[in-house]
Amino acid sequence: MAKFIQRFNTISNQLNSKIQERKLRGNGVNFSQRLQIAISYWHEVIIPVEEQTVVYDQTSQWLQFNGIKDLAGYIYEEWNPDTNNLIMEGLKRMRITNKFFEPVETVFNKLNIPHGSNEIIVSIALIITSVAYSIYNLSKNDAPINKPSKDEGLLPPTIKPLTIIKSSLILVISAAQKDLANSIQRKTEVNYEDAEKLYQGTQYLSKRLESLEDIKQKIKGIQLSEESEYDVYLVMIELKRDDQRFDKGVNQLDRYDAFRELPDLAARVEVSDRLPMESYENLGVYIR
Repeated sequence: MAKFIQRFNTISNQLNSKIQERKLRGNGVNFSQRLQIAISYWHEVIIPVEEQTVVYDQTSQWLQFNGIKDLAGYIYEEWNPDTNNLIMEGLKRMRITNKFFEPVETVFNKLNIPHGSNEIIVSIALIITSVAYSIYNLSKNDAPINKPSKDEGLLPPTIKPLTIIKSSLILVISAAQKDLANSIQRKTEVNYEDAEKLYQGTQYLSKRLESLEDIKQKIKGIQLSEESEYDVYLVMIELKRDDQRFDKGVNQLDRYDAFRELPDLAARVEVSDRLPMESYENLGVYIR
């Protein structure tokens, strides 16, 4: 129990730090974003590394269902009376028609969590993560899952195990960043200092739903005939889970946050040899 409380408090502190960090840069964090961050932290604690990506993606899909979003929003509103309630009418309707509200409300009324505290978000994230992983394991073992009847909007009617697809990140850095490339290559990991330097030094990047082996196969055979100032290194990172902040067109505040979290997001890191600039032409890269 003591270990659980310690982990709970650690995640609460991580969430609070993330919120304060974004506020200092003038970028607010709404309820949905806070919930998503807390869920990602619980995934790292509860779920084995090899299953984190598939369960996280499955959980993200569930959060699009109105029943789950409304229930989570309702619980948060109850503990955060100062928040502008833009969806109260919808929540009232859900409270009347959805029987799941009553038992959840009873449980949370017994928790000693201060009103307005982010600990309620951490609690909701824990429940969602635990349920998601339990259903994933049941569906993986082909266990039957009953379809909901009156509460049809709350959970998807059927849960099917998803195929795990590796999400990898390619960072293109200039040959002038040779020391950084060599340092990462020796360590085969990215630390927090490296992450900051990678954000500053990355010219182009690409997030791809394929393994590092597939990526290396695409650049296999590309050789450097003679060195040029336009040469590059490819930092190839297999992510523990997909992260949309590395997608094309994301604002730079979110992109910067994603780079800073690379030490926690990276499951495996490799660096290419020095390559000519043509090496990344077929990798679908875009400006950082």
